[in-house]
Amino acid sequence: IARAALAVLVPAGHRAVPFAYMGAAFSLARSVASAVSGVSVGLFLVDELGPFAAPCIILTLPIALSLLGVTCYLPEPYPEAKR
Repeated sequence: IARAALAVLVPAGHRAVPFAYMGAAFSLARSVASAVSGVSVGLFLVDELGPFAAPCIILTLPIALSLLGVTCYLPEPYPEAKR
């Protein structure tokens, strides 16, 4: 969705910088998610859930919030007549 939105909204000669920022943000998010996962393994030890439940529960919130934000606040870039 992000690549498609950038391709539509940014003029052809100016796309390199936004795409670079998107790649850097993806890399940073992946590194932070790995760090949070490593720190939170075994955070709450419940026999039914296992030691890996905490990272799954903690890292689901940002994904759900970003999905909600894209769904609610990202406008459709194409006009109705072009669809």
